[in-house]
Amino acid sequence: MRDFFLNNFALLETHPQNRLMNIGAAIRKVRLEKGLTLEAVALEVGTYAGNLSKIERSQQLPSLELLHRLSRALGTKTSELYTVAESESEESEERTSEHGNEVILVRRNFQALTPKNRRLAIEFLRLLGQSQDEA
Repeated sequence: MRDFFLNNFALLETHPQNRLMNIGAAIRKVRLEKGLTLEAVALEVGTYAGNLSKIERSQQLPSLELLHRLSRALGTKTSELYTVAESESEESEERTSEHGNEVILVRRNFQALTPKNRRLAIEFLRLLGQSQDEA
């Protein structure tokens, strides 16, 4: 059973269409915009909150039937969910290409560090983040 889940998760991660369009993120965005809880939506569509959470985090793909029930529970059309997913993926691509070179540079330098210095680098980044929040 464990292998089944691992294989399906790997399939989700590697399938090109899933990287281009994240329907789970679109479901989550619409749900939050409407002020609905995970539990309320899950109950309305006849699934578990944990199952819906996995869908929203792209660890599981919804069946077409479940996707239709979700869209009705969210008060939208299934096609609208795909439109949201598409616009989210375009924004994500823009953010990724915008900072792509910096991320690659940081990753390379981080990998060259000793384990002790990696921990220090992480702590330093946390402190930088906190100082930005306070400013």
